[in-house]
Amino acid sequence: MDAPIIVVKQWLKNFDKSPGWFPLLVAITAALELAQVVPRDVTVAGRTVPMSTEIVAGVLTLLLYQIGDAIDELVFKTSTPEGPKTRSRYLARYCISQGDAQKLLGIEDGVYDVSLGLANASEKIRTTLWIHFFNEWAKFLRALIVPLIGVAGWCVGKGRFGWAVVALAGAGGLTWIYPLLKTTHIRRLYKTIPTLMGAEYKRRNLADLRMFFWKGTLVGSAVAVPAGQLTVKALSVSRDAVAPDGSDVRLLSAIAGGSMAHFELASGRTSVAVQHRTVEEIWYFIQGTGEMWRQTGDQERIDRVKKGVSLTLPLGTRFQFRSDGVEPLAAIGVTIPPWPGDGEAFPVSGRWTPSPSTIPGGDCGVESV
Repeated sequence: MDAPIIVVKQWLKNFDKSPGWFPLLVAITAALELAQVVPRDVTVAGRTVPMSTEIVAGVLTLLLYQIGDAIDELVFKTSTPEGPKTRSRYLARYCISQGDAQKLLGIEDGVYDVSLGLANASEKIRTTLWIHFFNEWAKFLRALIVPLIGVAGWCVGKGRFGWAVVALAGAGGLTWIYPLLKTTHIRRLYKTIPTLMGAEYKRRNLADLRMFFWKGTLVGSAVAVPAGQLTVKALSVSRDAVAPDGSDVRLLSAIAGGSMAHFELASGRTSVAVQHRTVEEIWYFIQGTGEMWRQTGDQERIDRVKKGVSLTLPLGTRFQFRSDGVEPLAAIGVTIPPWPGDGEAFPVSGRWTPSPSTIPGGDCGVESV
């Protein structure tokens, strides 16, 4: 009875790795065959060269795959003074899992490549399936965006405006769907890392370099997170994440005992009321005006906050804040110890009804980006 299960599991793992260019090649080949647009031969420099649907389909697949990569740079990332960064709405879908993986591996930059190497090397024993599937299908779908736009243009030229609208709607739909598939792949990849911290996994340090091994084979390396070193970090132009309370977060410096971040809530907005499980915080407001509700034990108070005001959030405090000034309400928060990741903050009943725009799509912890 075990034999069929083993066979099915291995087949699923093989199917998981199926490249996205294969269904694209099949789709293009079928379209060319149906349209009958490929000539049997072409003349190049006075010589007749045989042509086939398979050759044209292969060239178009390669071209569209490369165009899809270029589209990904435009859709999935945004340019900042610090360089290209994942757009915050996509980062929020996997930042908690990314932070957990970074802490377990002891690295920041290069965590995706190292995680991918470990996931591939542990294929025979890991229980998580469908890691690559979502990414490969994301590549397939984004490669169809340009052809659909081309079909829309052809339909307009033929006066078939209804079909042109359908084709453009399809291109827009794929532009919306493929990033969701890609972020699902990244989140599932990072969630695999905690399950691999067993006997087969080894990590070796060489000065500031960390090397990762699976069954004695090197699968990745990255620069270690500095410990006990003097560091500097500038405030980013765009937000790094959305906090569980719905405020925008920009990460600042951190050490082993604590971390610092910039929180901002837009004017007229009310946050989600939350409570922390293990951390305490100190906030110092640097912009805007508003109110902060706090409740712990038999103590409950509402305080006016503005530039120059600081307050504490002891362990177990329920809190909620709102911005009522012309400018966004902004504060610098110190978290002690550093934000541990997924599930640290959870929603509670608050003093005010939170603004719909502040309710995050997921629990994206401050230090998990």
